[in-house]
Amino acid sequence: MGSTTLFPLGQLYDEECWSLFSQVALFGRPGGDRKGLEEIGKKIAKKCKGLPLAAKVLGGLLRFKKSKEQWQSVLDSELWELEEVEKGLFPPLLLSYYDLPSTLRQCFAYCALFIKDSVIEKDKLIKLWMAQGFFSGMLHKEMEIIGEECFDDLAMRSFFQDFQKDENNNSVMKCKMHDIVHDFAQFLTKNECLLLAIEVVKEPSRIDSYNGNCRHLVMVLEKESPFPSYIYNVEKLRSLLIKSYNKNSSISGALPKLFDQLKCLRSLDLSWGSIKEIPKEIGKLINLRYLKLSNNHDLLELPETLCDLYNLQTLDLTRCRSLQKLPSGIGKLLNLRHLDNWETFGLRSMPKGMRRLTCLRSLKEVVVSDGCNGNKTFTLGDLANLSYLRGDLKIRGLGNAGDVTEARKAKLHNKKDLFGLTLNFDSTTGRMCDEDTILEALQPPGNMERLDIRCFNGPILFPSWLNSSALAQLRHLTLGNCRNWTLLPPLGELPSLESLQILNMNGVKKVGEEFLGLRKEEGQTSTPSSSSPMIAFPNLKSLRFSNMVKWKHWINCEIPSTRVAEMDNAIMPRLQSLDLQRCGKLKALPHYLLGLTSLKELSVDWCPVLAEYCQKEWPNISRIPNIRLDGVYVQRSSH
Repeated sequence: MGSTTLFPLGQLYDEECWSLFSQVALFGRPGGDRKGLEEIGKKIAKKCKGLPLAAKVLGGLLRFKKSKEQWQSVLDSELWELEEVEKGLFPPLLLSYYDLPSTLRQCFAYCALFIKDSVIEKDKLIKLWMAQGFFSGMLHKEMEIIGEECFDDLAMRSFFQDFQKDENNNSVMKCKMHDIVHDFAQFLTKNECLLLAIEVVKEPSRIDSYNGNCRHLVMVLEKESPFPSYIYNVEKLRSLLIKSYNKNSSISGALPKLFDQLKCLRSLDLSWGSIKEIPKEIGKLINLRYLKLSNNHDLLELPETLCDLYNLQTLDLTRCRSLQKLPSGIGKLLNLRHLDNWETFGLRSMPKGMRRLTCLRSLKEVVVSDGCNGNKTFTLGDLANLSYLRGDLKIRGLGNAGDVTEARKAKLHNKKDLFGLTLNFDSTTGRMCDEDTILEALQPPGNMERLDIRCFNGPILFPSWLNSSALAQLRHLTLGNCRNWTLLPPLGELPSLESLQILNMNGVKKVGEEFLGLRKEEGQTSTPSSSSPMIAFPNLKSLRFSNMVKWKHWINCEIPSTRVAEMDNAIMPRLQSLDLQRCGKLKALPHYLLGLTSLKELSVDWCPVLAEYCQKEWPNISRIPNIRLDGVYVQRSSH
């Protein structure tokens, strides 16, 4: 493990500044390469005047410079001679900025649009870059991939910081900008990017002098403030992001004129706007690429004129929970790449035209209709047309699917860029369908990492693909409300599984060796027959059972005395957390769990019989560092 040097806040001494600079600039270079650069590097570090951010940014710049001549060129740059006091930290930033390709310069400068110290969502930022056309003409890669590379490049050069990562795959989800870096971005854009906070009833007028230059505007509306009429005059505006967290009612009334006047808009954010209706005038925004309507909880429908926005790339409807339908002409949005419709609970069907959206990269939810609208609705089979889908997909309403034909047409197993899948067999009609064959036909791709199966009401048989060979990369699995299953699948066979949740399985009375994947052959014991014993759940770290109302027995694995030594730690050897909730009849834990040295957390909530067992077995249970019973920690490690 490498060592970490901590630097004090405030101004650094020359030696500290050089140390910080060199850690970044000389990272990964062989010793021979370092010697020729250190003398120049120390002179550059001295020009940072003890400012940590300057040292870090310049280190990021020089990291990409291989020769002494390139380093000397940075040292000799005229940008060090800037005289303005307010630009005291800007020369290092300017040096790094001017070293960027033109596309990266545009991407960085656009970040001035975000409020200082705000959290920046990487996915949103990339979509906004796309909407501004920063990646147009780059046909060798998809725009989203280019955007990822641009983000990573800017992050490596220290333009971003305070990263928040996805716990599933460690990828960056969010970040911030240092205040000085943000000031620098605003300095670069001058009056092109503006932030207006509308807090009083009287209309401010400070944007008036910027009408000709302003291209990107963030407007923060307080609850009682009116929508400023002068915005209609900024006709060359390309980005308008309206922040309204207090249900400002003036936004809805302003929309018709806004859509009529600002026809150059490429990005429009109306999230959290308490909007109940989108005016038909939205069809006039023919240059619009990015439209964010998320969290307008009272929005019931979208106008058909929205389908005239043929340049639209992103339509974000996240948590528009009252939205009842999508416009029937949505199939005209042939350039749509992202339809974010997560938690649009009001949708009961989707238009048939969705099958024409072959550019879609992300579609959060597919709703299987009850068939009341005949062939006018999107079906499971239409998913086959959307061959570029990636990331996570939820399919709900599978209880309405009817027969297996459409499920087979979907060919989910061919969608290699899908990594997360939710299959929900809920139904709006209550009619029965052949759920077992439908689930069998919806086999996920082999590289699936996250799988969630809910409300499956088929027979006790599990799909044949729920095994180690078909789902070798599966890391997270949730099974919930599969009420007809009396036994759990042999999930211990899944080699990469890290977290498992079993919820509301009302038919399960016991969990035994079948769960571990240690199958019993006729005339044999249930231990593995090979000379090298199988490891059940080899990578499982988190296990949760909840609302298992009939579950009584968690059965120990029967191991002959001659095999005990070789089977030691052969079951869940990496388990760290065990969570049991509302399993009211469960009597005891299996011995193989109590002996795990890896187990750090045990939670037993609303399981009265099991709680009593824990008290009786306290000498064995107390080996676990952290123990919580009914919401209260009875033992907690200080580490």
